[in-house]
Amino acid sequence: MKVFPNLASPSVFAKAYDLVMEQRRRASHRARPLAEPIKAFEQFGRDLELCLAALNELTVTLERELNMNAIKATARNEAKKALPRVANPAQPNFSICQAAQMQGKTVARVEFGVAEESPEHHRGELLIIHFTDGSILSIDTHTNAASLPGHPEGIKPSDFDVSYSLHWVPPA
Repeated sequence: MKVFPNLASPSVFAKAYDLVMEQRRRASHRARPLAEPIKAFEQFGRDLELCLAALNELTVTLERELNMNAIKATARNEAKKALPRVANPAQPNFSICQAAQMQGKTVARVEFGVAEESPEHHRGELLIIHFTDGSILSIDTHTNAASLPGHPEGIKPSDFDVSYSLHWVPPA
C-alpha cells in the first residue's frame, strides 16, 4: 500500500487485506472471540468474493503502474515453463553446435545441447533461440532410431524417422 497508495483504505484491496490480517492476528494470539451463530458458508462466500475483488484491483493497479498486460504476461510465463531444457552440453563435433553462428543477427542468445528427458520427450538435441525482441523458439529433435531392430541389414530408409518439435514463446 506504500508503493501503490490507491490500494490504501477505502479500497476493496484494503478491506480484504484488513479482514485477512485480523483473522491471522487472532489465530496467532489464540484470542478468537466466542463463537456466534452465523451463516458460515454465506459469510465465507462473501469474504472470498471480497478477496477476489481485491486481487482484481491489485492486478489493475499493477498493469497500470508497470505498463503491462497481466493476461499476456501470464501466457508468456506458462509458455516459458513448457520450453524443454538443455541437460548436457553438446559434443563439439555435433552439427547443432553450428547454431551458435546465428547469434548477433536478430538473435540475442542461443542455448543448445542434449534435452532433458521427460515422459513427453525422448533424449535428443535441443536448440533454444532467444531473439532480440524477447521472443523465444525451441527446436527439439526426435527419432525412432533406438526402437529399430538390432540388425542394420534389415532396416529400410522408410523405417527411420526424425522429427522436430518447435515451441514458440511470443515477446513480452
